[in-house]
Amino acid sequence: AEQDFKEVIRQDSAFRDVLYQYAQLEQYRNRHTEAIALGHEQVRVRPEMPSAQTGLLRLYRMFTEDERGNAEAWLAEQDSPYARLAEADLLRRSGDSRAAEAKLIALQQQPPGSLGTFPLIAVHTALARIYSSLSNARIAESQFWSGASKITSASDAALLMADLQYILSPEELHDYAARNTPEQWQAFFREAWTKRNPLPAASGNARIQEHYQRLVEAEKNFAYYGPRDGWNDPAMAG
Repeated sequence: AEQDFKEVIRQDSAFRDVLYQYAQLEQYRNRHTEAIALGHEQVRVRPEMPSAQTGLLRLYRMFTEDERGNAEAWLAEQDSPYARLAEADLLRRSGDSRAAEAKLIALQQQPPGSLGTFPLIAVHTALARIYSSLSNARIAESQFWSGASKITSASDAALLMADLQYILSPEELHDYAARNTPEQWQAFFREAWTKRNPLPAASGNARIQEHYQRLVEAEKNFAYYGPRDGWNDPAMAG
């Protein structure tokens, strides 16, 4: 398989998500830093591909899950906002939510344009988890909407969709797939949450707040970061 990947990349590195697929092979071999390098190259070559950013963030998460000590040391040496996000994620999952929050806020305060292809929406969804774990549900909800307001591409929308997709109906998933502008994606998220709001007259949406609390709990007790295929990937089921 490795030689097949290399040959496809030699001929056309922009072919679909071949770089990310190769990265998954490297991750399976526990060659995490090589996998992350391939993930970054996938984002560079195909920045418009929604799975490029979500896949890269997943590679960082799998490294920190599989080899925490090595990952911490390696991340500390990297001058990258992706590394800072991964460090914040490690801190949050270790129970140090305030230190994680500080790292994420520092990322948000970087000058516009200084973060390259790094998606700030990922910071908003990470902060939503932090504030949910700190029982600040209203602030968690505001982070979601701040992220939604920053959608400019399919990749941005996919980062928010990753937190929502498993509670959507097949009809809603089809509707989402048919949308192709920032305004349409933003409207989709508003519509999806509005229809689930148990108290429409309230100033906040209790269902979003509960959703992030559930995400944090599910992540703590049921998260799986190993290899996925059609048989064990909810996103491919059905």
